[in-house]
This record gives sequence, C-alpha cells and structure tokens, in this order.
Amino acid sequence: PTLPPPVRRVQGIESLREIVTGGGLDHVQLEPGAMGGELGVVDLGGVLLGYGAVDRAMRSRGEYNPVGYNVGVLLDCPDKGCRIWGAPGSRGTVVVGPPKAEADTVTPGQFTFGYLIVPPDVWESVVDDLAPARTAALVREKSVINPDAAAAARVAGRFQEAVAELIRRPGLTAAPGAAAGLREDLLAAVVRAAAADDTPPPTGQFVRHRRVVARAEEFVAGRGPAAVSVRELCRACDVSERTLHYAFKDVLGLNPVQYLIRRRLSAVRYELSAGGPVPGAVARAAGKWGFWHLGHFAAAYRKLFGESPSATARLRG
Repeated sequence: PTLPPPVRRVQGIESLREIVTGGGLDHVQLEPGAMGGELGVVDLGGVLLGYGAVDRAMRSRGEYNPVGYNVGVLLDCPDKGCRIWGAPGSRGTVVVGPPKAEADTVTPGQFTFGYLIVPPDVWESVVDDLAPARTAALVREKSVINPDAAAAARVAGRFQEAVAELIRRPGLTAAPGAAAGLREDLLAAVVRAAAADDTPPPTGQFVRHRRVVARAEEFVAGRGPAAVSVRELCRACDVSERTLHYAFKDVLGLNPVQYLIRRRLSAVRYELSAGGPVPGAVARAAGKWGFWHLGHFAAAYRKLFGESPSATARLRG
C-alpha cells in the first residue's frame, strides 16, 4: 500500500542510515538480494508513530533514539522469527528501549513493524497509570515482551488498524483531537499488552552464544577496514573455532566467514553510496575493505545486494 507522507522507500542497506535519524544504528545485510521496503512517520502531537517494512534479513546494532523511549511492536514476522537482545520475537511482540538504549537485533526477511517514540515523562505516566507493577521492566530496563496470544493479536491489530486508517485518511492527524485520540489509544494498547507478558527466558546456551557473537562484533568493529581472520576472532573471544562457528550460526544464521564477508560488503556499499560515481571509487573502496580480486568482489557484491558496485555509486551517490 501507499503510505501517507512523509514516507521514504528503502532501496538498499544504506537507505536505513539515511532514513532512521536521531540514533546511531549500524546495519549489516545478512540475506542475498536487493533490499527494499518503506518507512514512514507521523506526528501524533509529541509522540511519533513510525511504521514500515524491509524484505531482507539484517543485523542491527548501535543506539536507539536518544531523546525518547522507543516502543516497538512486531506486526508481521516469518515463522523463524527474530531476536532482539537475544530474546525471540514474533507477531505482537512489544519492545521497549529507554533513551539511548543499545540496539541488538537480528531480523528476518519480510519483516513489518510499528513503533512509537515517546517522551520519557509521557511514557512513565502511562505505565504508572495502567501497569504500575511493570514499572521496572517498562521504564528502568530495556525489555522484549511476548504477550499471551490474545494480547499479542490485539496490539498488532491495533497498530495495523491505525496505519490502515492513516492510509485511507492521510489528513487524519491534522485534527489535534484525532491525533491525541490515536496517540492515547496506541500507548494504552502497548502497555496493556506488556502487562500480559508470557516471554520464555533464553536458554543458557543461546545466552553464551550471544555473548561470543557480541564480543566478536566489537572486536571486528574496533579493527575498522583491517582484515580479521577466524583465528583472530577465536583468540579475541577465547573460544575454539567450533564454538565460534556454532555461536554465529545460532545467533545470526551465518558462519563467521559469511558474516565477515557481508559486513565488509556492507561497508563498501556505504562508501559507494556516500561518495558518488568518482573514477576509481569502486576499486579503492573494495581494496580498502580487503577485496583484492575485483571480479570476485563484484560477483559477491551483486549476489548480496542485487546490483553491481558501479550501479550503487552511479545511482545512490
């Protein structure tokens, strides 16, 4: 469907950096193919309602919005689900990130979501009114909440109804009363869903695997463009190659080598998108990020992103 303005189309992994402003999120595309989707936002009178979709699996880390609570609801998600701070998510999952909370997410393809950016005083007041017993989970900590089936269906349905109404009536929020009514309705829906928490705790093995992957990602990020080997990752994480392999497969669905290649390819794409069609840009960016064979690099790039590196530089720059 065509969403009301302002809405922006997602055209590649680099689009997310351009569209999702106010935070410091870094994204790595995990699934081959040209990434598409859309993201929109509407002001409900001090609370922002965001909604959108992406159609390729990705890894997101960094910092959520620094000025308000990021309260998300998963609207549609494949059966294999997603992981947020290590916890499983599916349709109706509620995610609460306090200002500047760490983002740590693995999302599958065909992933649809809604979210609210809520000023701290507004969020804390709603929680205090509707779910005071949940204050610790909803105000002081970052939380992934899987409500019982009925509550999950209600909160996801309410967000989808709101988006559908905004599509049907793009000028709806121009009326302060309508915007306020929608704002209060959605805030109440997510708090009531969160009060029906039915989240299973992550298993001990997954928790250990997540720590290994997080340590590996931090090590790789600290090295910048410098090449990183699996052996170096094992030493940095103090684990065997077998354990490292199982940890990456469990958390990201990729082995360590696949992850390192996708991360480097994503870094090249960011550079080409920012730099434009400058002569020699593709070769310089590829060499900087460790790709010495341009033919093999171009083939891997096209397989992951659905277009050639030169097309990225020409179209996105």
